[in-house]
Amino acid sequence: MIRWIVLTILTLLVFAPSAWGEGTVAPVLRFGGDQLIDPAHLLASEGEVFVVEPKLFRITIFTHEGKFKMNLGREGEGPGEFKLLNMVNMTNGMIYCYDMMGRKIHLFSQKNKKYLKSTPFTNTVYGHPPMSMAVNPDGMIVMFNSNFTKDDMLIGLYTPEGELIKRFFNAYPAYKSRNEFLEYLNRHGHSKVDQLKNAGYIAVYEGNIYFANFIENMVIEMDMNGRILKRCSFPLPSHEKTLTFYTVEGKHEGQGRISYIKNRLNYALRSGDDGVYILSRDSGISYIFRLAGGTFREVCRMKEPLISFDIMNNKVYGLADEPEDEKESDRVLVYDIPGN
Repeated sequence: MIRWIVLTILTLLVFAPSAWGEGTVAPVLRFGGDQLIDPAHLLASEGEVFVVEPKLFRITIFTHEGKFKMNLGREGEGPGEFKLLNMVNMTNGMIYCYDMMGRKIHLFSQKNKKYLKSTPFTNTVYGHPPMSMAVNPDGMIVMFNSNFTKDDMLIGLYTPEGELIKRFFNAYPAYKSRNEFLEYLNRHGHSKVDQLKNAGYIAVYEGNIYFANFIENMVIEMDMNGRILKRCSFPLPSHEKTLTFYTVEGKHEGQGRISYIKNRLNYALRSGDDGVYILSRDSGISYIFRLAGGTFREVCRMKEPLISFDIMNNKVYGLADEPEDEKESDRVLVYDIPGN
């Protein structure tokens, strides 16, 4: 009897990780296949789902039930028009739309979708456009740049009018100086490894800034002055390395061998009512974790490969990656959060 109990325990220990990895939730609703073209980001608000379509210079808005409501924005350089829409944020009843090529933020009313005003954003790191944006409830705007040298302060804090207050935070610089960076380019070409060393997403929650870094698999919490409060290592579901480095011969004469990186972990960061939420994809499964008080807790996992998400009223609204099967063309997937 004792021997049987011991064998049973050993069996459970051996097979527990596989069983643990199977607890996925299925979508309770799918929509958007007929209306969306190359969507990139998704946000949810009370009663509505916003999907950003950069190639069409617009945001497509649905009800929570998946009914199409309207398109917001269009191509152009006028009020409420975009040259390249790449970031959207919502707070205080306003929709903040960052136009990377137009170098400005367009503000719309979240209630009636009317255009309000535009705010120029030209004072960024060495002229490079920001790659991630968050808006504090007090209207302060946080912009994150990805760059390559130790002198580049990557986070900019701006007034609601777009005036720079301060810059701070250097993540993981690839080079000691700009001259060293330029010399490397001349000798080796451009490396994806360097692009990712300080790339990631930011979010704002309860007055603090959260930065998720691709390479370090870490979320860094800091205050609005740039003082680091916590470094939270991300709990990889498979407990395996997500990064694979490799080199290839340069395509152009004189490039030599170029280093590249494959990363199986994709972050998307969102602030909610009760913490910061993080999306990762590992071994074919999409995971959402909640970070609160420096601790990660798994919220749910999905079989579908998600590239963006939001959480509203105990539901996950996910934006699926482009499907291989044309029959499953719906891009917005809705899940019930387990245990709620």
